Amino acid sequence: MWALLLMPLFIACDNEEGLDGDGADSMDQLIGTWGIKDDAARPYNERSIVLQKDGKYTVSDIWYFYTNGNVQYMSEEFKTEGTYKFEGGKLNILTGETLYREGTLNDRTGVYVISDWTPMSEDEDGKFEPSEISVSLKLGGSLLVLSQEGVSNQAFFIKEGTKMSSDKSALKGTWLATADYHKTTYTYAVKFDADSLDYVDSYWEDRYIAAYDFKDGYVTPSLCVCYGWNIDDDEDEEFNMSDPFDNEWEKYDDDDYYFGSFPFIVDGKTAYAWVDSEFLTFKKK
Repeated sequence: MWALLLMPLFIACDNEEGLDGDGADSMDQLIGTWGIKDDAARPYNERSIVLQKDGKYTVSDIWYFYTNGNVQYMSEEFKTEGTYKFEGGKLNILTGETLYREGTLNDRTGVYVISDWTPMSEDEDGKFEPSEISVSLKLGGSLLVLSQEGVSNQAFFIKEGTKMSSDKSALKGTWLATADYHKTTYTYAVKFDADSLDYVDSYWEDRYIAAYDFKDGYVTPSLCVCYGWNIDDDEDEEFNMSDPFDNEWEKYDDDDYYFGSFPFIVDGKTAYAWVDSEFLTFKKK
């Protein structure tokens, strides 16, 4: 597939779990539209997968921007179309072509224009390479989890029309996730209680403490305060990866740091999150 989109869309790890249910029934469950947004109310990135019964698929990756009037416009969109087979709990992606288009807004005239679809060239990572994607269905078939050998995270998508849980009690506790970049393992951690959250990202070395709401599987922070570690670039200090909360955090002087809503889908002691365009699989501590 997944050509260009393999890089941002199907980042995943080995997954020994197959589809819930029998093969034929599970195949029927895969058919349809699956999607995810990085922010429930104000998405900057929205991704979707459409699997058809005739063996065709479409993958879409859309980025948005907003004007001062909070009007949403499409900034750019990548679309991959092709054919697949489903065998042994895996999607075998056979053919595909990636197309690209962009939207531009003339600030002077207020005219918004979307370009025609353009095939991605080989030099622009548009060359198709067959792929094998492991799949599993969670939460009664409402959550599609995709994984691929050799990449550290799993991608996940919600079945179109499904409402996720709004039960805050399922969040309570400390959750940890890791991701590997350039031979370095980074830790992500979040602690929830009934009214507040404490989120740490060791890649960006940021910490957010906020009140929050939880609805339809999305966490929406408010009254957020942002902290940074090692703001003064003291190279003698090392970030404590074993306990991300145990570091010398400093409050940023300005209020320009935005921590928007993000999906956090709980399945027992596992949770699937998409924060800052990063798919993360959390485990409850």
